[in-house]
Amino acid sequence: MTFKRYPIIAYFLTTMIASILLLIPHLIFGVILTPSFSLTQFGPACGLLIWCGITKEKYILEDIRSRFRVKKFMNWVICMIIYTFVIIFLCSFLLALWGEPFIPWQGMVIFYIVEAIAMLICCAAEEVGWRGLLLPLVEEKYPLFKSSIIVGVLWGAWHLNFTGGIFGFILYTISIVFVSAIMTWIFNKTDKNMTLMVLEHFCFNLFSHIFLWNRFNIKLFVVEILLFGLTTVLLLIIDKPTFAEKKCINI
Repeated sequence: MTFKRYPIIAYFLTTMIASILLLIPHLIFGVILTPSFSLTQFGPACGLLIWCGITKEKYILEDIRSRFRVKKFMNWVICMIIYTFVIIFLCSFLLALWGEPFIPWQGMVIFYIVEAIAMLICCAAEEVGWRGLLLPLVEEKYPLFKSSIIVGVLWGAWHLNFTGGIFGFILYTISIVFVSAIMTWIFNKTDKNMTLMVLEHFCFNLFSHIFLWNRFNIKLFVVEILLFGLTTVLLLIIDKPTFAEKKCINI
């Protein structure tokens, strides 16, 4: 069975097909509920459900649910929020120096509340797939650093972001690979905590909207590669044993 023999490829292709199908309502109706509510972000969750249904390994869903916890990890929550805020703020600052001035993300208070809720839901829908299923699948075969690269490439490619053409697509995917490496490190340092993965993804999206609004371009990708890449290098220097480790995970 393809899903058993090639689980990584099978999950990714299933997710891509589901995401493309979920894009159709947006193409027909445009914005649904709110600009930050994207049905395509439910593609990874759909891929997870299909994967579990075909392989009959539905216990994975319960395993993922059990990893949504907060106790004992509040220090990580605080550090992640501060780190993400600082990095995105620095991205905004460097872009301004590079000739891309700050543009406010404007709206009423209720607009921000609805947008934040939509982002949180969509980030959770992504993370149950990328970090809930795909990352553990990859970690069964490869060391953590290589696993983070594989997941990052697939995650970045899934966005089909061709801002700036093929060159922009490559730069964007590289930036996502570095974000993936950082999240993989946190994931394995916190006993595969899914709440932290959703929170990190949410903070990245929220702060990007606040500080990087209408500056989603090649310059931004370069700056993000610089800052997230620097963080990844520092983590490799400080904690190389973790990245070199190969997990034996039975999901």
